[in-house]
Amino acid sequence: PKKAIDAIASFRESRVDGFIIAPPPGAAVAVQGLIDDHLPVVLFDKIIPAINADHIIINNYFSAYNATMHLIGQGCRNIAMVTVEVTQSHIQERVKGYKMAMKEIGLKALVKELPFTRDMSALRPMLASFLKSKNKIDAILYGTNRDALFGLKLMRDLGICIPDDIAVVTFDHAAAFELHTPLITTVIQPVQEIAQALYDTLLGRLEFPQCIRSKIVLHTHLSIQESSVKRYIKPVMETLA
Repeated sequence: PKKAIDAIASFRESRVDGFIIAPPPGAAVAVQGLIDDHLPVVLFDKIIPAINADHIIINNYFSAYNATMHLIGQGCRNIAMVTVEVTQSHIQERVKGYKMAMKEIGLKALVKELPFTRDMSALRPMLASFLKSKNKIDAILYGTNRDALFGLKLMRDLGICIPDDIAVVTFDHAAAFELHTPLITTVIQPVQEIAQALYDTLLGRLEFPQCIRSKIVLHTHLSIQESSVKRYIKPVMETLA
């Protein structure tokens, strides 16, 4: 957060015309200060509910719901969600969507929150214990690609076969996924649409500073690959027996 706040202060001193910000935790005061001084601000990726600003986001709730339903459709019944600590709005919405899908089918939600740290290796014992727990996890929805990259490496080290042992879906594409075998099912964000919406919204705010602030919600695409496709699909009623 300090780096982001320092960057905002630096750009402000440089008298830039407007700000496009993916706000980290703790940046609310700095962002509100920009708005109070009538500087154009567009937020994306995350929402700060208390701040009246233009927002560009994806439908995190439905995206997680849809990804979870895909795993349920593959016959998975012990589906876990592994994600960084649920403190930011986009992660909160993803967890809600996952939980709703599980609730609708009558399955128990299993959410494993990982503390945010730069040294992901320190989390290996925690996640390894979760993966080997008595819950008999047969699928995982990773909340971010950072979580997935860490989790996939650990699963490989533990000898977990994807998707036969545990099916995998993750949010957000990463170049490393293209080198992974099997290929990883991913919730793809519409990057070009987001960029265009950010540009158009900031330009509109510069031209018409008094216009009503907008909240634009864009849709994702679930790119289904081998990591989430079970060779034998259990009937849904069997999974609930």
